[in-house]
Formats: sequence, C-alpha cells, structure tokens
Amino acid sequence: MRLSKYLVRRPAKGNPRRAIKSDPQRHKVYAMERSIIGSSIYSSVPLHILQAIADNACKAERAPLVKVRLVEEKGALFGYWEDGFVCLNQNYHGANIGVLLHEVAHAITDYWFEGIGLPDHSPEWAYTYLKLLDKYNVIPKYAMLEICRRFEVEVAL
Repeated sequence: MRLSKYLVRRPAKGNPRRAIKSDPQRHKVYAMERSIIGSSIYSSVPLHILQAIADNACKAERAPLVKVRLVEEKGALFGYWEDGFVCLNQNYHGANIGVLLHEVAHAITDYWFEGIGLPDHSPEWAYTYLKLLDKYNVIPKYAMLEICRRFEVEVAL
C-alpha cells in the first residue's frame, strides 16, 4: 500500500493554505526546470525589475500583489512563496525571472483556488506558470507545453 497519498505536508512557514496532501508533480517540475537552468531565465535581475514583473503578473491575473524580497538562506531552496511575499534566495541564484515566475504562479494559484487543497505543483499551477513564462517572453507556450509533455508534467488547459 502506498502511503504517500495519505501524507500531509507541513504548512510552509505561516501559510496554512499550503498544508495539503502530497504533491505528485513536484519532482517532475523540478527536473523540468533543471533542464532549462542554463538558459537566460536564470540570469540575475535587479530587485526593482523583479518587483515590477510580479506586480504586473498579479494585476493581470486579478490576484493580490506580492512583495518580492531577497533572502540569504542555507538549504536547497531557490525561492518560496509565503504570506504575501515571494522570497528569492540569493545564496542559490534565486534572484532571476525563472524562480520569480515559479513563485508568483504559486501566489496566483493559491489565491484563485484557496480552500480547495490543490497540490503545490498541480496542473492548475502548471498552467499559470506556463502562461507567465509565455507572457514575459521567456518560453513560448507551445514550447513549454512540449517540455511539460516530455517531463510528464500535467497542465490544466
């Protein structure tokens, strides 16, 4: 019997909406992102530009604005979303468009699907992420759909 479907993740620091069941796409999403790490989406970007992109994305999706902040934390996190903040880890080159859009997609999806208990990297999150990558001319939608297909990441279309 597989126990993973019964496991409940601890909430992210102070964000009770993230306390949900297992996240079956998490490893697939991270593997997919690692495959494109060498691209320009992982080049460092100044904080004021990252904030402007986050503001624009949230407004376009009619979600509450998030505050982008740079943090220096030990561990394997490039970035995370909690309590209205997108935190980008400078120790792991997290101050870039790729990580920003990943975390903003979480903020938007959490807002639109609050209370439903979606996994963090649900097909709905993947669709939001895909839209953001396309909107900011990072990776075209058709190319990202193909990448998702190759890595077996489900996207809600």
